[in-house]
Amino acid sequence: MQESIAGPFISSDNHIAVMAALFSIAAVGLLAEKMRIGAQLTGAVVVIITAILAANIDLIPHQEPAYDFVFTYFVPILIPLFLFKANLRRIFFEITRTAMAFLLACVGAISGVLIGIWLLAQRSILRCGNRRLQGCLPRLTSVGR
Repeated sequence: MQESIAGPFISSDNHIAVMAALFSIAAVGLLAEKMRIGAQLTGAVVVIITAILAANIDLIPHQEPAYDFVFTYFVPILIPLFLFKANLRRIFFEITRTAMAFLLACVGAISGVLIGIWLLAQRSILRCGNRRLQGCLPRLTSVGR
């Protein structure tokens, strides 16, 4: 018995239905922002999660030219519109906190590497006789002699 592989509910040939599904998903995001969960997650996250779920349960196709159309024309228009609505003082405060956390993580990573190198050098792990670590590794040409 052979099983037939069914495609998504909305076929990729039906561009208008795919665009209608995308606009419906965007409407879900707008409505979710007015609810408690949407206010915490933001509408954009709700839209992304809804689109992922819709694609994974085969409601919409995974690849479609309508997606390129949205990313080519709608997204560049929507970014400035979102920035007009944004609270710039809050964004600056959040960027400052995020940048400080990133710099702290960088300092921690660099100091961890330096401490590790210092500890390895103190225990003579890096030394093989009079040679350093690169001399300890056998050459590929000397293998098999």
